[in-house]
Amino acid sequence: MDGLFLVLEPNNHMYMVIEAAHRRGLTVVVCHGQPVAPPAPFDQALPCISHYLPVESWKDERVAFEAIAAWCGTRPVRGTYAGFEITLRTEALLRQHYGLPGNAPERIDFLLNKARVRDALREASLTRLRTLEDDEIRKLTAWPFPGRAAFLKPSNGSGSVYVRRCTTLADVHEHLAEWDGNARQMRRCVADHLQGGAGMLLEEEAIGELLSLEGYCYDGRYVPIGINDRTVLARDVAIEMGTTFPCPHPRQGEIIERVRAIHTLLGLAHGATHTELIVDMPSGDIELVEVNLRFAGGDILVLVDRAFDIRFEDDLVNLAVGEAPRIEIPETPVCYACEQDVLAPAHVRAFESLEIPGDDVFFRKVFVKLGTALKASTFQTDQIAQFAFVADSYAAALARISAIRAGLAVNGSPLGDDPNNIVINYGERWAASS
Repeated sequence: MDGLFLVLEPNNHMYMVIEAAHRRGLTVVVCHGQPVAPPAPFDQALPCISHYLPVESWKDERVAFEAIAAWCGTRPVRGTYAGFEITLRTEALLRQHYGLPGNAPERIDFLLNKARVRDALREASLTRLRTLEDDEIRKLTAWPFPGRAAFLKPSNGSGSVYVRRCTTLADVHEHLAEWDGNARQMRRCVADHLQGGAGMLLEEEAIGELLSLEGYCYDGRYVPIGINDRTVLARDVAIEMGTTFPCPHPRQGEIIERVRAIHTLLGLAHGATHTELIVDMPSGDIELVEVNLRFAGGDILVLVDRAFDIRFEDDLVNLAVGEAPRIEIPETPVCYACEQDVLAPAHVRAFESLEIPGDDVFFRKVFVKLGTALKASTFQTDQIAQFAFVADSYAAALARISAIRAGLAVNGSPLGDDPNNIVINYGERWAASS
C-alpha cells in the first residue's frame, strides 16, 4: 500500500505503529507541536519517518486540520493515528475528510467530557456514581458524599494528571488551588487539553480494584484483547505505578460484557479503546472510570506483543487505514508481561544513575537524562523510568514485582521501603486464592 500515513504528536507505543506503517510501504508524516525526540528503544523508529510537519497548536482543531490538509494537497492519505486526547478532534476531522471510518467530529467533545459520559451511563443504569461539576464544587459548604471519598479530576482528562483522592472539603480546596495555579510541568499538548475542558469534576469514589480492558471496535463490533491489572502507589492510589498483562481476572466475562454495553451506549464503532474500570470483588459493581478513545498509553503495546508473541501494532495500522485486524488474539499467553514505573525518592534533587536488577528485564526506558535536576517526585508525571519483565505465571509476575523493586537503586542508593517505591498490586487480593 502506498500513500500518506499521518501520525499526530507521537509518543511511546506510537513509534511502534510508525515502524509498522513503514513496513507496510506507507509514507509516514509526523505532525507535531513539540520536538520529536523519543528515548531508547523508540528512537529506532526515527528512520521510518519521511516528513515532519510542525503544528503550531492543537487547541483549535479546525486550524490544525486545515494546515495538515493543505500540506497533504492532492496526495492520497491512507490512514491516521493519534494518541493524545487533544489531537483526537483534529484526527476526527482528517478521517472524515479522507473518507476513513472513525468517531464523528461532533461526538468527540461529548466522548471526552467525563461529566457528560457519566450522565449518559446513569440514564442507562450503567453507573451508580454521583458527580459534581466545577461550578457546583466551588459552592460546596459541606462534604457531599457522607461516608465516601471522592476523586477530583479534570473533566477533560489525560491519564492521571491532576487526579487526586479527597476525603474533606479542605482536600478539595487544596487541590483546586493547585489546578487553578496551573504550575505542574507537563507536555504542552497535555496542558492545553486539560485547561481547555470544563474545569474540574468531583466524582464519588468507586470501591474496588482498578484495571483496564484493552480492545477495539471494527464495523460496530467490540473485540476484547485482554485485561491489564494495576500496580498503584500505596501512599496515593491515584498514582499508577505499573501493570501486568494479561490479567486472568475471575470476573473477566462480566467485565467484557459491561465494556461491550458501554461501547454500544456511546456509539463507538471503529478504532482501539482503553477502558478503565473499578471492579468490586468478589461480586460487587463494575464501574467505568473512563473510556479512552485510543490504544493504551505507556508501554502496554510492548506487553501485549511479548505476552502473545504477536505484533499488534500491525493491526493498529490496519484499523488506522480502515481495514479489519488480521491477528487472532490467543486464548492463552506464552508468558505474562509486567511493566513497572520508577519514582525517585522525594529527597533526591538530581538524577545521576538508575540500576534495575534482573536478567528477566527485557525492556528499559529512562525518561530523564543523567544529570537532570528533579523538580519534584510527587506525582505520576514525575516518574523517571519504566522497565518490563516476563514470568511464567500471573502469580509469579506479581511476586517478581516486589523482588525487583527491592533491588532498584537511584544514584547508587537502594529504594527499598521508600514511600515512592511501596506499591499495591490489586491482583494479589484474589490471585492467591484462585
